[in-house]
Amino acid sequence: MRKKRIIHHFLSLLIKRSRALLLPLGVVLLLLLTSSRTDGGGMRVRSWTAMGNSFTLHSVTDFWWGLWGMAATHRDSDYVHVLHRLITEQQQYEPELGIANIVQFEYSHASQTVRASTVNNLRGDEQLVVLRIGECAGSLATYTTDLERLVDSLRERAPEAVVVITGTFWPHYERNACQRAAALSRHCVWVPLDVLYGNDTHSSLDTQVMGDDGEWHLIKDGGSVAKSVALHANNLGHRRIAQAIFDSLQAFYARPNGVESLRADSWEVVRTEYFDLHGRALPGRPAKGLCIRRVTYRDGRWESFKEVR
Repeated sequence: MRKKRIIHHFLSLLIKRSRALLLPLGVVLLLLLTSSRTDGGGMRVRSWTAMGNSFTLHSVTDFWWGLWGMAATHRDSDYVHVLHRLITEQQQYEPELGIANIVQFEYSHASQTVRASTVNNLRGDEQLVVLRIGECAGSLATYTTDLERLVDSLRERAPEAVVVITGTFWPHYERNACQRAAALSRHCVWVPLDVLYGNDTHSSLDTQVMGDDGEWHLIKDGGSVAKSVALHANNLGHRRIAQAIFDSLQAFYARPNGVESLRADSWEVVRTEYFDLHGRALPGRPAKGLCIRRVTYRDGRWESFKEVR
């Protein structure tokens, strides 16, 4: 609105002082007033939904104590909430967030009923849908086709949504191949995650979790499934999952003007590196201060961004 008032005031002055200049300058100012980037103008996410398995959301049970993603120690430490903060910081306003556990789709991905119930988790006004799935996928015979159908149905429900499909955190070649194929065929943003898995990024039996009951709980107190819980991402793993998704989204939203879609693998981020202002490599993203982040894409391109934490 301020931009419009300034331009309208300037036009009024032009009318008073020189009507001869009104037409050419008015046309230029009209273009400035009405022009906007349809692509590449940065993130503009007013509403988004994260959908996935226990990495995304798990109910409170006798082996898990908080309503968030395993095995982050707090709700704010799981990848969904870390990614939400990154998006909010990037675009300078907080979008509406929805979170849904859709593990039933992984178990029964060929079922039309399950697909319909999965889609019903969307409000319909999302600009972004993240599918953080795969670890629990059953038979893979029709998995790619079923995932493609799910994406089609999600887009019918939320026509404005950019759809992200991630790979699995636990390395699994066949599942990742199916999910990547579906992402490419449906022009989704594909984010591989298996390279993130390691001893430093998954939890442990001795990890403490602050439950919704306000008490600390040890994962090893979770009984027979405790070892499976401990294989989920720890806080560092969740942060790296969120960063990988965020980096790929930044590359997507930075695509050139006028380009409606690109092959998903052309903006796939395969490596993220951090450097100080002297060009020296850093071991990871600094908690605060100024640094340079360099992302390398699958097609060999790379970009650098200055970050202030």
